[in-house]
Amino acid sequence: MGLFNFLKNRIKKVNSNVPAAKTKGVENKGHGAINIKTTAVAVRPDNLPPEVLRLLWFLDGPMKNYVNIAKHKSKMNVEGFVFEISFFGAEEPSAISLSLPIKKPTDIESVERPQYYPSYSSLSPQQRWIYLNWLRNVDKEINIGYVFIFYYGLERHLFFGDAESAFDMILRLRQRHKNGSFMSYSSSALVAACIFHQKSDWFIRYMQSISDIDELAVDSTYVLAKQALGMGLTASELMKISRKVGFTNQRYIKNESVLFEQELKKLLLEKFAAEEMPLSNFELKKCPVVRQMIFANYSIDDQQRVINIPSIIENQTFSDMTLELLKATHEKVKVLLRELRKSGSYIPQEKRTANKPTKEIDDAFRKSPLFEAIDIHLFDKNVEYFNEGICPYCENQLKKRPAQKGKCGHCGNTILVKNSVFTGRKLMLTEDEYEQMVGIRKERIYRNWVKTILSHEGIDISRFAKVIKPKNLSIEESLLEMIAANAQNHYRDSNMGLYRNSLMHLGNVYERMGQLENALDKYLLVCYYDLRGCMNGTREYNKKLAFLAPAVIKWVDKLGNALNLNREQMKERYQAIVKQLKEDNITGVIDSTWSELEEALYNQN
Repeated sequence: MGLFNFLKNRIKKVNSNVPAAKTKGVENKGHGAINIKTTAVAVRPDNLPPEVLRLLWFLDGPMKNYVNIAKHKSKMNVEGFVFEISFFGAEEPSAISLSLPIKKPTDIESVERPQYYPSYSSLSPQQRWIYLNWLRNVDKEINIGYVFIFYYGLERHLFFGDAESAFDMILRLRQRHKNGSFMSYSSSALVAACIFHQKSDWFIRYMQSISDIDELAVDSTYVLAKQALGMGLTASELMKISRKVGFTNQRYIKNESVLFEQELKKLLLEKFAAEEMPLSNFELKKCPVVRQMIFANYSIDDQQRVINIPSIIENQTFSDMTLELLKATHEKVKVLLRELRKSGSYIPQEKRTANKPTKEIDDAFRKSPLFEAIDIHLFDKNVEYFNEGICPYCENQLKKRPAQKGKCGHCGNTILVKNSVFTGRKLMLTEDEYEQMVGIRKERIYRNWVKTILSHEGIDISRFAKVIKPKNLSIEESLLEMIAANAQNHYRDSNMGLYRNSLMHLGNVYERMGQLENALDKYLLVCYYDLRGCMNGTREYNKKLAFLAPAVIKWVDKLGNALNLNREQMKERYQAIVKQLKEDNITGVIDSTWSELEEALYNQN
């Protein structure tokens, strides 16, 4: 009997503290997300689609449907295995509060990305505007952090709300947002929901939505769901779990995957009269229990984000049977290849590579108040050259695609295989194109460095751009000017911790400009203030707060070597720069702090 049928007859499902009702009034027409004025701000991204609005969680206002002190728990028992999902009052990260301000950015591209493990409440006013505006069209490309905020709420709906609508919405998001982490988390949650709600039709919809086996996580939850549907594991799925059952010789799976899959299908037909391995004979009670990560939403009870799952994969009988099939297939492929090579008819089978993006487009490539846009489609043709095995010089078909570097058999030019600076996808490049990409990579690093310095100093990039243009200064010269002004303000206000940070940023700028002596002086001052234990709000020191930042020590050591300074010269430089501070009892303090700095610089392994 399949698991879903078993559940229909025997599962006892218990819900305690039923969650708040779904958002009302959104069945037949679109609404603005919020059209209410609070004491703080009017939040009004208009015309949200009803299928999105009904899946949002609100902390307050007329559509309030979430209380963060509620405790929700759903449980079911399957053949002695307890599946339990709990939300224990931690604030839902997707929940929208009307009291939080929003602000339309003057330049969207200059707004920082959301932090890791984002929440609506942790967003800046500008980020909230971007998020709420994106909800008008969730198919639109956006930083994955915003997608996760929406997705957290969908996970809650999967078990304590409008489950089917959430399921369909997650499928929709997966078609548009191919981030690896998102695809992994959402796959696990969808399969778990299919089992939890006894929905075989949901699982079929999930399977139909997958166009590439690489998008599929063949884990314990997935195999459990396939058993529940009375389905077996296909040849490609067995190949994906080959390492998990102890099959270590991956040579043919990796290099001759098409031939391996073809021969494995033949063995499955011979043994089971079908091109899949049946799962119905493996009893869950006889399967080891494993801990499976299911959810991304961190408001779910920590003990329930990872839940106990009976693992058919780790059932010894299943493992032995699968291993035997894989070994037999390996031997058949080996013999077949030997015969093909002996007859001279062997042609390497090169399956079209699943050459997918491995990272998001960096915001540094987009237009900003400070920089022009860089064409992110610059190497699109080189992706196709790699996929099709075509020379990027003469565009003739290659007999074999080089792994990293090789020569074209037609034109004799050197071909380079590299990862795209934009997407991480594999490219086939000419040597000139590679040099171009190296230059773009350096430009990305530089732009992100400027953006980081501005962010740490609290300088708005739009304001910065307006300041530097009429002065005809370089970006570095303008950074020095504005950071020095910040440093003076921090010193005036006795915020010595912030003053210390500005000194460090001045050192960073001087170092990038090649003014190594000025950079070293700033870093030495940073070490002095760190060793004294500087604080904000006072010019007094607290020795209990004293420390040395490893990164700053590394910078001092690197610059000392670049300037060919020996220990005595470094000491003299430190003493000279600190004496300029003219603090009370500075002589004794200089000696004691130098001793600590000297120990860190020269006496550490």
